[in-house]
Amino acid sequence: DIVNTAMTYLDRMLSASMMRYRLNKNQCFLLSMACLKLAIKLLEPRTFAMSDMIKLGLNRSITPEQLVQVEHEILFTLEWDVLPPTTIEFAHYMICMLPSDVSNSTKYLIQELSKYMSELAICIYKFVGFKPSVKALAIVSVAIDSLDADIAIS
Repeated sequence: DIVNTAMTYLDRMLSASMMRYRLNKNQCFLLSMACLKLAIKLLEPRTFAMSDMIKLGLNRSITPEQLVQVEHEILFTLEWDVLPPTTIEFAHYMICMLPSDVSNSTKYLIQELSKYMSELAICIYKFVGFKPSVKALAIVSVAIDSLDADIAIS
């Protein structure tokens, strides 16, 4: 969910910034790192040190101050709307609404398949424009369809 959320921030920021100015490669990298840092802060229960984030910068020279500044830009550009429902959250709620005669083990399997497909969908640019609820419906449908016939939902 962290990567999915970070990608959502990045996509929203790129959409907003395209109207104002073009980003060079280093600015885009810094923005992606700040999006990831923000998603980690909001969704990861453990503390993630700033130094570890800087190490992810590899050979690029990113300072903690730059990361914090871009993080602030993200928050203000997105108007602090940083916890919208994600694809996997929608999928979870859809799975919870399956009929009660569907076993918990089958629901668990559908949930795990949905998580996996949600992570795969992040890498496919064609899916960026779809709402999380639409992607969730597709993912849950494919997960159910992919189950073996003996445990499939009738």
